[in-house]
Amino acid sequence: YVVKILFLEKLNVDIVFNGWGASTCLLINEMDKRNLLKKKKIAIIEPLEKKENNKTFCFWANENESILEDYRFLTNKSWSKIKINDWKSEEIEPLKYYHIESSSLYQHTRKILKKYNFIQINDFVKKVSPNEGSFLVETSNQIICSEWVFDSRPYNFKKIKKNDFFIYQSFLGFKITLSDKKFDEDTYHMMDFRVDQANETQFIYILPYNENSGLIELTRFGKTKIDSSYSKKILNEFILKHYGNYNIDEVEKGVIPMSFETPPNNVEKKWVNIGTRAGAVKPSNGYAFKNMYQQAQHICENNKLSKRVFKQKNRFKFYDQLLLIILNLWPQKGKFIFERLYKRQSSKYILKFLDEKSSFFEEIKMFSTLQKRTFIKSLFVWMYHQIKRILIPLLLVLYVLIKILF
Repeated sequence: YVVKILFLEKLNVDIVFNGWGASTCLLINEMDKRNLLKKKKIAIIEPLEKKENNKTFCFWANENESILEDYRFLTNKSWSKIKINDWKSEEIEPLKYYHIESSSLYQHTRKILKKYNFIQINDFVKKVSPNEGSFLVETSNQIICSEWVFDSRPYNFKKIKKNDFFIYQSFLGFKITLSDKKFDEDTYHMMDFRVDQANETQFIYILPYNENSGLIELTRFGKTKIDSSYSKKILNEFILKHYGNYNIDEVEKGVIPMSFETPPNNVEKKWVNIGTRAGAVKPSNGYAFKNMYQQAQHICENNKLSKRVFKQKNRFKFYDQLLLIILNLWPQKGKFIFERLYKRQSSKYILKFLDEKSSFFEEIKMFSTLQKRTFIKSLFVWMYHQIKRILIPLLLVLYVLIKILF
């Protein structure tokens, strides 16, 4: 390995970003805002150019929230109403649901980086190694030596031990132009379950950009990733049935891990996981943009870089785990749980709950309206999972003690 390094080109920088996704963009923007990139040499290692419009970033916010103050200028559309299935749409004001195109976020980040000593390396990270107070980041063609490493590389969540309830949120969407009917451009469809469930939990997600164009996406919560040809068939049938003829302008697809567990933290304080790798994805529903924004704020708190990252509140983590168990063990029940949730609760409250701003009393009241038997079964599975984690190490310790003493 040492001989190999000698033949690779070596580059010295102050900060390395492994990957150039939303979490990296949000962190760079926060660093710039707090003047933390001045006189720094920066490298982003990313195999893609990151100029394409291949992702949809959305978040809901009040007018006075800092995330909107920071990113309003990048939003190109907002919605004040939510719709579930073909039910009546519901106002969510003073909240609105905001949309940012990935290409706009990448372009803005590139504009920020032009002010600094910045290099983009189109390659894959092969290895990160501590090296006398800094880090060696190895790619195919060179070694980058850096004081800080912010790591957002995709992680194989299946490698995490005891990750019993890991599932995927996988999706495929068409950005389309309608020929016949029109969208209600003030309403976004958060979940439409009027599609085949395929023994998983599947729904259609619709973002109308205007009366004639929008994104229609099929999303699956399940152990298996959604198949491309199957998704296209379901989407085509749904669009023709409800909106008539259409033209496809772009295709969007992706996979998001939904898990109890997150990858282990790095021991070294200046090697920091961010984004999905740091647990930014809410385990029960896949929302991540706001969490990534809060991660960036925590890392840059007090106007200095740190490893301090955003953590989910314990009781909301527990709720997410219960739902994740249900989606894993009894996926056919997901549709009915979500439908009842939206029937019995206002959309404003559900968004408040997803933002983890609801009160404990409100949460108890909400769960009392849902499928009690299913959640009680999920609770027993959760308890067994926790006891198993504690009991096995205790039994091993007891066995060793008995061997020593007797």
